[in-house]
Amino acid sequence: MRRRERLAAVHDLAHDQWGVVSRAQLLSRGIDRYDVRNEVAAGRWRLLGARTVAVQSDLDPRASWWRAVWEAGEAARLDGSSALLAAGLRHWDEALLHVSVPRGSHARRVHGVRLHHVSGLEPASGSGVPRSRPEIAAVRAAQWATTDRQAMTVLVMSVQQRVVAPHRLADAWTQVTRNPRRRLLAEVDDALRDNHLLIAGTLTLRIPVLGLRLRPVEFMDQVETLVRRAQMQKERAV
Repeated sequence: MRRRERLAAVHDLAHDQWGVVSRAQLLSRGIDRYDVRNEVAAGRWRLLGARTVAVQSDLDPRASWWRAVWEAGEAARLDGSSALLAAGLRHWDEALLHVSVPRGSHARRVHGVRLHHVSGLEPASGSGVPRSRPEIAAVRAAQWATTDRQAMTVLVMSVQQRVVAPHRLADAWTQVTRNPRRRLLAEVDDALRDNHLLIAGTLTLRIPVLGLRLRPVEFMDQVETLVRRAQMQKERAV
């Protein structure tokens, strides 16, 4: 295939993938390994691994998402905070990309990527780079966080920025049975129950930050009840 034809074949594809294409995609368009070798030898393309080819000189940082998935292997997808970033999460940084693969599958180690072997891995979500659904990714981001504070922050930010709907996150979290951070959601339920008991005899409510994001209506109903009660007490004292 002539060079002009090669460039035309990969232009639109590379644009949608921030400047990178996979060898499989190239081959499906009639560009074989000899064509790739010629472009690389001429300095026009670069190899970013065994399966990833950069066809543009200036790459968008998001090109690393595609590289991570392709190089990891079949059925790989972004997961955790990396999937949330691909879904639109802003102002979150991590040194490594998180990629999940089915447990038992053959996956390759990739520089800059943390591989997670997951049992019963669900189908990838959405168009674009393969990734886990936002609610699943948020739960796993919290599970894989290094501290409780980091776990709480990524959950709150995901809901606050509307990357994941609160009810979907709450439903996904209920499926977690054996992770120490399951208590984060349990604390929300405990706070709601305690507040129902406390309203009768105190002016102090517990409102966890995560609870205010996941179940805002119920907590604000409790605040309204407490305010009404305080007003009634004030009127009786007059």
